[in-house]
Parts: sequence; C-alpha cells; structure tokens
Amino acid sequence: MKIDFIDFPKSLFHQKGWPWEYDNFTDNSLKTFDLPKISIITPSFNQGEFIEETIRSIILQNYPNLEYIIVDGGSSDQTLAIIEKYRKWIDIFISEPDKGQSDAINKGWKLATGQVTTWINSDDYLAPNCLFEIAKLSADTSDRTLFVGKVVNFDDVSKDSYSLIQKNISFKNVIRFWEKKCVWHQPGIFFPMKLIIENNYLDEQYHYSMDFDLLCKILPHTTVKYSGKIFTYFRLHNISKGVASPQSTVNEKVLIATKYWVKSSKNKLEEYFYFIVWFLKYFIKSLFSFSFKFKFNNILNLLLKWI
Repeated sequence: MKIDFIDFPKSLFHQKGWPWEYDNFTDNSLKTFDLPKISIITPSFNQGEFIEETIRSIILQNYPNLEYIIVDGGSSDQTLAIIEKYRKWIDIFISEPDKGQSDAINKGWKLATGQVTTWINSDDYLAPNCLFEIAKLSADTSDRTLFVGKVVNFDDVSKDSYSLIQKNISFKNVIRFWEKKCVWHQPGIFFPMKLIIENNYLDEQYHYSMDFDLLCKILPHTTVKYSGKIFTYFRLHNISKGVASPQSTVNEKVLIATKYWVKSSKNKLEEYFYFIVWFLKYFIKSLFSFSFKFKFNNILNLLLKWI
C-alpha cells in the first residue's frame, strides 16, 4: 500500500510526534517483489479516543505489500467516523456485532491473504519502519517463523514508559509462565499465516489469554527470529483488559496450561508431580490473594481435567 501524502489526513489538533508527524518511511533498499505480504487485523469497539493513532501508525508504514483489515463490533462513539476518514487506505472494513475480541480477530484472519500477520488493538500503535524490519527479518527464513521485536509499554496519564525486550520464547518457557523464564508480549509478535490457519485461528472461548493459547499451539511447530528494534507501542489504561482484569488473565492461563503441558512431556510422571505441586501452591495463594468465588469453579474444572 503506497501512500499519496498529498491527500492524507492531517492532524486536527496539532499533535506532535509519530504517527501525527511523519516522513516518507519507504525503505528503498527493498524491492517490492522481496516484500512478504503482511496482513494486520485491528479489532475495535468504542475506542474512538485512540483508534486514529492506531490507523495512522499502520497506514503510514507506507509498506507496499500491506493488507489492512479493521473489524469493528458495532461502535457507537466516534470510531466509525474516524475509520471513514481513512477508508480509502483500509483494504477491508467490517462493522457488525461480534462475540468479543477473539471472534473479531478471527473474522479478519479468515479474509486475510498475507504470509505474515498479527493483530494490533485499537489503543496501540506500530513503531515507524516496523513492517520493513519484518521484511528484512523474513529474508532466508521459512514460512513457519515468528518475528519478534521490542514493545514499549506506556501510560498516557503518568507519561511513564518502559521497553520490554522479548527473549527465551519457547513452548516450555511459555507454558510454565509462573517460572518467568521468558519474556513475550503479543503486540510485538508477527505470526506466519500458515500456522494460524493450521491451528484453527484463536480459540474464541478465551477473552483474556487467547494470545497465550495461540502461542502454546504454534510454538512446537515454529522457530523464533528476534529483532532488536521496537515493533509496537502498547498503551496502559484503566479500561484495557490486561490492566482492568489481571487475575482473569492468570485464571485463563492456568486453564490453558492444563491443555498442553503434560501431553507435551516425555516424562509424564515427573510432569504430573511438578504440576500438582505448583497447582497446590496456586490454590493456597488464591485463597488469600483474591475472591474465592472464582475460583472454586475453575479449580474444580481443573481437577476434573486431571482425574
């Protein structure tokens, strides 16, 4: 998607910095036929306060082989008006009720035709030149490679920010998330579309940890290639799911871990023992750290899975 900057919308409120102020970021060292097609999905619902920044950061990559898809859940704020302003640079736009974020992303993926893909939520935004960096990483790699870069977490209110460097991403390290042996953050991960399809997209029963479940499905079948550059800026605010419901995220991760952990191990007995010890610690800690009401339900479900 090549941008004609002459008619590209200007910042109405004189915002400063990327992606409100921009240069032409096209990397002329890469010829068009060398560039993998990258499909980006933005799920959206009533994020009119932030979505323009998201849209601009993706379109202004000025990446010639970009496919951009927005799936909106029927927003009632200014979201649709903002999307309409950029409609000519958006390949596919859907606005209809959905069953949540996972459903919206899956709708987009089932229409996508790229080789590499990810989702960028409507309150986050890409760093400049991110897609060209992925194109460079993709040279001489298989179509089963994850591309991983830095993510900057930032808070609009406090203005605090920190750079998260992803590392040691493997199936074992991800599934044993409580051991904290790896660092990963979905906004800075681009996936091979082939593996998304082979693993049946996102599991729509999960609303907080669907990225964790997806990684658990994909990692046994892929390699990971790291970049030292920033891929994405991730916004921390009170209505984002990860900030508002951290315990719900952990609860889903526990449920997901039971699906994949022991079945992947060669030493089943050792893994069962390890899991039971850890699970008892989690259970005891949960009694003191958050409302027991969860929680008994989830614990019963887990135990039933293991009987």
